[in-house]
Amino acid sequence: MSIKKVKEKMGLLYGFFAPIVSEPDDAIPVYGNKTDMGAMKKAYLTTTTTNAPLYGDDSQQLIVDKFVSGELDMENLLSSFELEAAFYGSTLLNGVITDNDNDEPVPGCFGYIQKLMGDDKITYYRAVFLYKTQAHMNQDNSDTKETSISFSNNSVKLAVMRCNNGDWRNRKEFYGTSAEAAAKSWLESLRGGTGTIFSVTVNQIGAGTVKPYGVSYVTSGGTLELSFGATDPSMLMKNDTNVTTGIAAHKYTLTPTADTVMTAVFPKV
Repeated sequence: MSIKKVKEKMGLLYGFFAPIVSEPDDAIPVYGNKTDMGAMKKAYLTTTTTNAPLYGDDSQQLIVDKFVSGELDMENLLSSFELEAAFYGSTLLNGVITDNDNDEPVPGCFGYIQKLMGDDKITYYRAVFLYKTQAHMNQDNSDTKETSISFSNNSVKLAVMRCNNGDWRNRKEFYGTSAEAAAKSWLESLRGGTGTIFSVTVNQIGAGTVKPYGVSYVTSGGTLELSFGATDPSMLMKNDTNVTTGIAAHKYTLTPTADTVMTAVFPKV
């Protein structure tokens, strides 16, 4: 009897999420900087399809089955404010994360690597790239310590969607001495690399108006204009630098060279 071919999943590693900056027509999205998931625990993907069977001669002759959407049930071992801000659109400033009823989960790509073993005893690394995902609002559960310690993994459920050219997933396998590194590099190439897009987080203190508010993304060399309405802030901070004197005609324009936090301070009413 001949030996049947075998290739079985045996591990999971290296997860990341990166926000969508723009979605061109008939193309894959442009992504921002990634947020690392830390140690991955599980990634279970289920899909929803639409199907239409065709019957004739008292039996099914044909069935059309098309992708509609998916859901990724992900667990990792890193519970951090950075992850929550990346997924749910919360504001993270100076170690304090603020959840607001205007927050919206952020659409973005999600990548991870499956580890497989074949009957040839070779270890394979299968890189999985989901082009467009968006987290469902999470639950936060805590238990008291009892006679034994029970770990609680960080759990996130992500909706999986197609992008504007119809693609929703991409996969490739790697093996050899540098297979894991090659799988990571391939995922990075799909994301668009690093250092080319910067996040600008705009915060507001006091009674006033600043637009855009929250997190925006700017391509390297690009600009972002902040608008303050009829009343300028009494102080405008760019990270730890006071840039109030740069306001002109109720506006401030910046060209970020790194991830930037802008804080507009308005007088109290």
